[in-house]
Amino acid sequence: MKAGTNAYVGRKNKKREFRRLWISRISAALRAKGHRYSEMKNKWLHARMEVDRKNISEIAVNYPDVFDKLVEVGEKAKRVEV
Repeated sequence: MKAGTNAYVGRKNKKREFRRLWISRISAALRAKGHRYSEMKNKWLHARMEVDRKNISEIAVNYPDVFDKLVEVGEKAKRVEV
């Protein structure tokens, strides 16, 4: 019975740890370009970009040219009142 409880907690922790990893990767790539993660995430939201953190982090690590384009999209985004 206890193993099932620990497995449940482990699955939840795994999701938490991967999310932290993805955010750290994105943040590091953005800081190299002079931006902050929280500000860029908000700009991507206003640009209605629907790419999740996992994919953005993979793009940041493996495809820096494409990541530069994502940053440009965020920089050009205008604040949209919802």
